[in-house]
Formats: sequence, C-alpha cells, structure tokens
Amino acid sequence: MLVGQMDGFATTRPSESTASRLLPLPKNSRFLLRNRTKGPTILEGAFLMSIPGQDFRQAARWKSVALYVGFALYFVSFFLPAVDQWKGWDCAWLALEYWHDDKVSPLVLFGGLINPLGVLYLLVSALNAASKVRAYLAVAILFCIPLTWFALDRMNVQVKVGHFVWIAGVLLMLLPVISGITQLPGAKWLVVASLVVFSWLGIPKAISRTMHAPTERDDFYYVVAWNFHEPSVCRKIDPHAIGREDQRDDHDLTYMQSDCFRNLAAMLRAPSLCDNIRSAGIDRVVGSLIAKWNCRRQRYTWGTASPADGQSFVKMMQAVGYSEERLSGLINQRDPGNSIHRGKPRGEDYWDYFWYLASYDKTSARSDFLTRVMELK
Repeated sequence: MLVGQMDGFATTRPSESTASRLLPLPKNSRFLLRNRTKGPTILEGAFLMSIPGQDFRQAARWKSVALYVGFALYFVSFFLPAVDQWKGWDCAWLALEYWHDDKVSPLVLFGGLINPLGVLYLLVSALNAASKVRAYLAVAILFCIPLTWFALDRMNVQVKVGHFVWIAGVLLMLLPVISGITQLPGAKWLVVASLVVFSWLGIPKAISRTMHAPTERDDFYYVVAWNFHEPSVCRKIDPHAIGREDQRDDHDLTYMQSDCFRNLAAMLRAPSLCDNIRSAGIDRVVGSLIAKWNCRRQRYTWGTASPADGQSFVKMMQAVGYSEERLSGLINQRDPGNSIHRGKPRGEDYWDYFWYLASYDKTSARSDFLTRVMELK
C-alpha cells in the first residue's frame, strides 16, 4: 500500500495490461493506490481512473469500423435514387444551386451543406487530428439533417432509398465523436439554439397534423362570406379546414376560417373580427398574437373570392334550394328577355345570379339566400 502527498496532479506508470488516466486532484489532497493491476482505490476526494488497455483498443477499433462503413454507405448513396427522379449526386448539386428558387424551400440549403461539411469531417478524421474540430463539424451536420427533412416535407417530394442510405452513412461516420459533443465549450447553448430552431419549424408542422383539406361546403361558405360581406358565414367554416394557397405568404398553412375573418376585417374596417384569428404558425403558443396583429394592420384583401371548383359551386347552390328549375324561374323573372328559359342553366348562370345577389340585389331575395346558407347543415 502506498500513501503519498500530492501537489496538483497524480502520476503513475501503468502496467502492460492497464492504461491509467489520472485526472487533476485538489492541491495538497491525499490519495491511496492499492494493487495497481486491479485498479485504484480512491480516498479523500482523489480522482483517479483506470481504463483497461484491451477495452480501449476495442473501442478504437469499433470507431474505425463505424467511420469506414459509414463512408461506404455515404459514397454509394450518391448513385442511388434519392428524391423524386433525382439521384443523390444530382440532389447534392441542386440543393446548393437552386435553394433560393421560388419553387424550392430555402431550408434545402442545409441539406446541400451536409456534403462539404462531411468531406471536411472525413479529411480531419483520416488525419486523426483536431478532435474538437471534428466534434464541431459533427454538431453542424447533425443540425442540418432535421432542417433538410423540414425542407423535403415542405416541398412535398417523394423521398427514396438513396436519401435514407445517405443519412445512415452520415450518422455512422459521426458515431466516433458523438460522445465528445457534450464536452464542447458552450454545449448547453448549442442545445438551446437547436431547440429554438426546431420548435420554430416543428410546432407549425405539429399543428398541420390537426388540419385537413376544406370540403365543398367550406369553400362555398368562404365564397359566400367574402362576396356578401357576412362575418357570420365565416363561422360556418370548419375551424380545422386548411386555407387557400393564395392566402399564404410563405410555406406555412393557414386556417380557411381565419382567412375569412381576416379579409372581412379589412373590407369592413372591422378590426374586432381579428379576435377570431387562429394562427397555424409558431405564434400559436402565445395566443396567435402576431397573426392578430397582422390582421389589424391589413388594409387590403388578397387572393380571390371565386369558387375553387365550378361544379362544386353549382352543387352547393342546388343544396341550398336553387335547383335548375328554380334558378331558371328567378333569372327569367329578373330578366324576361333572357334566353335561359329555352334550356337548363349552366355553371356561369349560377355564378352570375350569385354575383347579382351579392352585389346588386336590394330585395328580400338576398336575405332569403343568406338564410338558406345559414340553415345549411
């Protein structure tokens, strides 16, 4: 048994079967070392650790295997179909070349950056140098991967086998340095920054899972409310129905009911209608404050109030009681010289009569139409 006095660091010479790593000790601390081949006995706060040499060599071997197998998968993925009709090599170039295109999500740039970062990581790993640099490169690559998935989801593309092989290869290459990431200076701030970014992108995605495409009836209510300037009809729209594409200023979805209230608030100069707005974006977590604020600032409408589909519009007009016979009679009553009495009304006849009721009619026919719409189940 050996008892000694230490000044700062403990040192010892390991045996052939043991590779010892000694960590800093508090100054003037005491330590006890007993039976070196079986490992240390630690007393009075000494921080002495031993790692068997065989385990150390085995861990290094597995890290090398992960790196080389990962590189093999990474290399092969460039020759496999990855996204839609594009192979991995095409995607690597397109992501860097066209990330700013209007038809492409800007987030695809992060997918393009993975490859140069991965090549740099491989070069540093091959030299077995700069372990801290490798760890930072791994952090950057891991940060880019989820953003790439967000981009692919927003572009609604078909992901194929090449993409999954590419991701698997990248993750295997990074495996040797994953444990060292937590030791990086400022690691906790990297985690916080990642959580903020992924929440910013992930919360709208989670909200979108609760939304669904609008029905023919939802679209009909939207058209009626807009053209008749009737906020009460907006409430008939399914609150989970997705808004029209012409109501989006980015890739985030909107609620059709909220779009209805927002546009009527601008048309009627009624900011109180903005209280009905619900955001499908990140500000949903704070009561849609930003969406409501933007609604109150809006002075003009955008998009169109025309039916999304002519046949569906005719079907809904008939559902509220405007059959072909009734519409023919109403049109001939309003305009006796109209030739519609000689044939069935067409889709444009339904729209013309609807537009007349919304814009010009001052009789009970207008209120009768709105009553029928509100009673529609």
